[in-house]
Amino acid sequence: MSKPSQLLVALQQEPDFRQAMAEVHHLRPKIPDYEPAQTADEEQQQMNVIRHSSGMQKGFDLLWTALMGSKP
Repeated sequence: MSKPSQLLVALQQEPDFRQAMAEVHHLRPKIPDYEPAQTADEEQQQMNVIRHSSGMQKGFDLLWTALMGSKP
């Protein structure tokens, strides 16, 4: 990742920003556990949910890393 801008460095040092990010951290999307399904349709639905959740988590992590300069 490239060097953070001065604005991001200043923002990361602000106590209010760090507190707000700490409060937001619990909103990080979770990838549901895989559980064997009864039917192929249920299996496909579950895999779609896992894929979607994985993408959401990766997006959250990318934004977090850009704003905080570290991984969640």
